[in-house]
Amino acid sequence: RSLEQQQVLRTEILTAIQEKWAPSTIMLDYFQQTYPNYADFWLFRRQFSYQYAAICFMTYVMHIGNRYPNKISISRATGDIWGSELIPSINPNKAFFFNPEQVPFRLTPNIQTLMGPIATEGVFACALMAIARCLTEPRHELEQQLSLFVREEMIFWATAHHRGNVTENQLRELVQSNSGIIVNRAVSLASPPEGNLPANQTTIDLISKAVNPQSLASADALWMPYL
Repeated sequence: RSLEQQQVLRTEILTAIQEKWAPSTIMLDYFQQTYPNYADFWLFRRQFSYQYAAICFMTYVMHIGNRYPNKISISRATGDIWGSELIPSINPNKAFFFNPEQVPFRLTPNIQTLMGPIATEGVFACALMAIARCLTEPRHELEQQLSLFVREEMIFWATAHHRGNVTENQLRELVQSNSGIIVNRAVSLASPPEGNLPANQTTIDLISKAVNPQSLASADALWMPYL
């Protein structure tokens, strides 16, 4: 089969799983039963949307992949979210952050339905942009804070791939270039687009890409795009 035929087949399989076994209302039904009072459920959903925006921002900016369901913990009492194994993906051939997944972050139909259209377009999308603006004004502060963490990732990459000792100059260049990649992604989320477009058009485009069925279907089985 060609790549296009494989993509169509994967999309059809995902649709069949959603129709027969895993509808997009699983999480919504569960938390509605957890919060019989709608006011409490509304507060939970608002807090969840803010928290999940922070997780998605980190996932996108830091090139973090493999956001499997078991790596995301949700507090039923508050709506707070904890993410485990938040490890950036690095190209095995070159020491650059690179996430091969087609989606910028995890925003499956179940998560989208739980937040609802108002929270998705209002709270979630705006929170993504607000976080980016807070971290990139001024820009140089974020780059300085990142340098220490990026340096550790570069040293780990060199050790894991048996690249020998990396010189201080090489390490400095790798840290600067990778920090710049992260900052540029954050700036792209924070900057309003040109022309007569919404201020958060960049985040809206990312959300559209994240919920695209074809992109979701391209994920591996452990990713569980239907959940």
